Amino acid sequence: LASMPRPDRPFSRLRPLLAALIGAWLVCSGSLRAQTVAIDGLYATGVDNSGSPLSNNASDAHYVVSNVPPSAPANNAGTSRTVRTNAMPDDWVPNTSTARWITTPGNSTSAGGGTSTTGGNDPSRVTGTFDYTLTFTMPAGGILSSVNITGAGASDDSTQIFVNGILLSGQSTGSYTSTGSFTLNSSNATFVSGTNTITFRVNNSGGGASGLLITSLSGSIDVPEVGTWLPVAGALGLYGVMTWRRRRRSETP
Repeated sequence: LASMPRPDRPFSRLRPLLAALIGAWLVCSGSLRAQTVAIDGLYATGVDNSGSPLSNNASDAHYVVSNVPPSAPANNAGTSRTVRTNAMPDDWVPNTSTARWITTPGNSTSAGGGTSTTGGNDPSRVTGTFDYTLTFTMPAGGILSSVNITGAGASDDSTQIFVNGILLSGQSTGSYTSTGSFTLNSSNATFVSGTNTITFRVNNSGGGASGLLITSLSGSIDVPEVGTWLPVAGALGLYGVMTWRRRRRSETP
């Protein structure tokens, strides 16, 4: 006698189609169905959340100062302050319409022998390095290998750039007399999902005035489009239904 056809044979014919659908999605979705979006939380120095310049000696909450020299007053650490316009050295790069020089909070080295809290009213600081850190968040689901951040700025006297605590080779701002550009991407930096940091370590090598000016800072990342996930979601859902129906038939007396 000829054997009776298996009740689930129609479903088994769909398996190659499902496998092909899932395979095609895995190959194409990452490269063909992603959109480039801006990375939020990247700011020039001395501006508010809308990008408008702050007033003289105002707190710039985007840049936080830490790792101050041992000889510096403890209150040099904390939220950075904009440098008062008429306190800027004559040879500093001028402020722009979209960025201002910032310095540390707390005491200067020339105000009352370091006993007066002046912040941006006097940018004179002790010799050593000061870390200015900006914290931002990557868009959810972003492809980290596609990150590209560009910027430009100046510092007194020089700057090293760190991403998530790791020093980047060959990237810096200009000195205090001219701006210089920098690029941060997967070839020189390690980004992570969620919270990231960019630290500008300013070296005040000879004492005197110290500060940081970031005139521009922006970035982008590729994020898979929502539609990219629909084919595989539908395929997996269909396969789940098929498996459930096949098991119910096998359990039926």
